[in-house]
Amino acid sequence: MKNYFRPALIVCGVFLSFGALAATSETSEYMDTNALAWIHRTANLYTALKTMSVDVESAISIKAEGMRQEFVSRHHVSLERPDKLAVEHTYGVLGSTLVYRETNIVIYIPELKRYFEKEAPAGIDGLLTEEGLEISGVLDRAVPVLTTLISTNPYERIMQDNTEVKLLPSETIEGKEYVRLHLSEKLGSVELWIAVGEEPLLYKVEADVSQKMAEEQGVTEGEFEFKMTTLFTHWNLNRPIESRRFIFTPPPGALPGNMEEEADEESLFSDEPEGP
Repeated sequence: MKNYFRPALIVCGVFLSFGALAATSETSEYMDTNALAWIHRTANLYTALKTMSVDVESAISIKAEGMRQEFVSRHHVSLERPDKLAVEHTYGVLGSTLVYRETNIVIYIPELKRYFEKEAPAGIDGLLTEEGLEISGVLDRAVPVLTTLISTNPYERIMQDNTEVKLLPSETIEGKEYVRLHLSEKLGSVELWIAVGEEPLLYKVEADVSQKMAEEQGVTEGEFEFKMTTLFTHWNLNRPIESRRFIFTPPPGALPGNMEEEADEESLFSDEPEGP
C-alpha cells in the first residue's frame, strides 16, 4: 500500500488550522448569517478565557487501495495565558507532548522516545505564529481547530478561505443539544458541533480531505478516503491549573535530542505511524 498517510495528515492539519490560503468575504451568498453568529459567539468565548483545560480524542480513518487503517490518539490540553500551554499525549501511536512555559518549549515524541528543548517566542500568540518552530502544525494535528480558537482573532482565521458556511440541523447527544456548522473550502469540508447554552463550547470536529488528496495523489475520487473526527470533553474554564502541567518530566527511557543536529528534522513532526 502506497504511503498516503503523511501527505494526507499534512493537508488535514493545514485545513484545520484555518487561514492558510486567500480569504473569502463573509458577505458571500453562501454564508449563513445564523452560522456566522455561532462562530462569533464561540470565538468570543475562547478569546476571553484566562485559563482552560480539556481532554481531546482524535480518530483518523484512511482508506486506499481497498485497505483501511484507523488510528486513535488522546491528549490533555492546559492553557494559562499569556505564556503557558501544555499538550500532553496520553494514548495512541500518533501525537506528541508539547510543554511551553514563558520562553521555553519542550516537544516529546513518544514513538522516538526523544525530547527536544528550544527557546520560543514570549507569549502564546508568538508561539503559534513562529514558522521556524513548526509548532502550529504539530498542534493542529494533535488538537484540531483548538489552536485557532486560542489564537488572536479566531473568528477571522476560521472565516478565512471558506467558500460556504451553513447551519445544519442541531443534534442531541447524551441529553445535550449541539448546533452543527458546515464549512467548505478547496481543501475539503469540516463540521463543528457547538454546545447550545451560555457557553458555546466546541464538542466535535469532523474533517474530510478525501477529494483534495485524491486529486493530489492521482487516484479516482471514491477510491481514497481520509477523515478525522475529534472529540473535546471535560472542559474546565477559568479555573486554577496545577503548576505541574507546565513542567516537563522526561518519561523513563526518554533521551534528549537536538533539532538543529537532526539529519531529517522533518521526521520529528511527521506523526507518521509504522504500517504496511
